[in-house]
Amino acid sequence: MEYQESLKERIKELECLYDISTLISQSSETRPTLASICKRLEQAFQYPEFAQARIALHGEEYTSKANEESDIMIKQDILFQSEIIGNICVSYRSSKGRAVSFLIEEKKLLNKVAQEIAFLYERERRDKDEAILNTIVRRQERLTILGEMTAGVAHELNTPLGNIVGFSEFIIESTEENSTKKDAQKIKQSALHAREIVKKLMLFSCDIPQKLSSTALADVLKEAIDLLGPLLRQHEISIEFSNSVSDARALIDRIQFTQVVFNLLSNAIQASEPGSVIDMSLSEKNGYVTIMIQDFGCGIPLAIQDKIFDPFFTYNKKGSGNGLGLSVVHGIIKQHKGRIQFSSQEGEGTTFVLSIPKLS
Repeated sequence: MEYQESLKERIKELECLYDISTLISQSSETRPTLASICKRLEQAFQYPEFAQARIALHGEEYTSKANEESDIMIKQDILFQSEIIGNICVSYRSSKGRAVSFLIEEKKLLNKVAQEIAFLYERERRDKDEAILNTIVRRQERLTILGEMTAGVAHELNTPLGNIVGFSEFIIESTEENSTKKDAQKIKQSALHAREIVKKLMLFSCDIPQKLSSTALADVLKEAIDLLGPLLRQHEISIEFSNSVSDARALIDRIQFTQVVFNLLSNAIQASEPGSVIDMSLSEKNGYVTIMIQDFGCGIPLAIQDKIFDPFFTYNKKGSGNGLGLSVVHGIIKQHKGRIQFSSQEGEGTTFVLSIPKLS
């Protein structure tokens, strides 16, 4: 009789493990899956009517029923890459005077289930990483195409704009009529403004020659902060700058790179509340010099995060920008053989990270 009972318990445990493996293999969402695992796990124990299961994973708890405090329990850590990311616990509620305990096989079952949950976590994390990577690849492909298009447009516009500027100057010099001079001056100013936009388009497409020289990046960052002094005082914002490298030098176009830092800091200031602090740091890793600019302002809405490097795209108030800032930043960094990344949480702030090769 005892042998039959023991065999019956083993069958329950094996069926439980099979059901949980099936649940995990078919799972698309973690939360309902873990709650279902708790419910199924309770049925595999010797006294299912008293058993209650709870799974804790990264600060969140999952259970099939309201848990009651109990001293009769077993617990198994959930490990991912040798790190404890949670635990799974089975306890017995009031057993109405019956002496209850856990079998050795039940402890082994709990260990197996913990391994299955770790597999579920790994798969979910891998899927998220792949989704992020695919988003980055698609963004880079789109930016490459845009760069090629804008280079062609910029070259096509340069010649007619130069002609407009030249002929408007000729009219200004050759006419005596004030109204004609004023109109020709307006034409010239409009053409010059259009040429500035073309210049920014060429920066985005990496089509403007650079004047590269060995430059101490800390000096560039301090220069950008000094240039922004009036704006910082106006918005009552301060910048905390930390430098963990003694002499970080890179081969850069100083004017262009100052423009990059100036642009990112300006955006951070505009996004921040009065009295806020913007963190900026300079560090070095794996042959790259890294600049981090972090604000704690309004953040970038998730819906537009994949568009912020596109030319002419802007989420500023109407009339406050031409949408070229971050596209120009991207073009300059790309031309310096570097990379630019960002992370943003709406309502919590934005972090931009620039990395360019260190000059050895």
